[in-house]
Amino acid sequence: AEPSGEVSTSPPEVSAFPFASMAAPLSLAEALSSSLSSPVPPTPLSLAKTLAGEAASPPPWPPQVFSMTLRKADGAELGLNVKALDSQKVVLVEGIRADGAVEAWNRQCVSSAHPERAILAGDRIISVNGISYEPDKMLEECRDKHLLKLTLLRGDQGELASPLTLRADASEFVPKGSEPSA
Repeated sequence: AEPSGEVSTSPPEVSAFPFASMAAPLSLAEALSSSLSSPVPPTPLSLAKTLAGEAASPPPWPPQVFSMTLRKADGAELGLNVKALDSQKVVLVEGIRADGAVEAWNRQCVSSAHPERAILAGDRIISVNGISYEPDKMLEECRDKHLLKLTLLRGDQGELASPLTLRADASEFVPKGSEPSA
């Protein structure tokens, strides 16, 4: 058959299947309510409580160091419950308080591609604005400054090496607990 010079302006036919036999749309609430005998009241959630877990329990991740820069709004608090650990020369994060700069940071992290960068109970602050391994000075910096560059350590709760015990000129690295091979 030869093509004719006429062009069809009508839309192509669409099959009614499966749309013709569908009933009225069903909402998720209606579907769930039919399977529940009594309504369940909504549970209030707090991101700070969800992320914090138990204050003293260490997170299960391998050791990792990460940094971020936070800006506290005028009159806003950082929003951390902390304790200076002079023996380890760090500031231990014991909890996250609601409505602080850290909770806002955590909300942003959780909804991003990097939820692991949220600050959690058990994390240890090892540096604030370049001040390292001096817990009292780091806490003072957190109180007094609006712009804070924080470096945290998450994971292994063992002894921390201070900057004085790390040697760039070492010829080899032997992890703690490793037996030398004979």
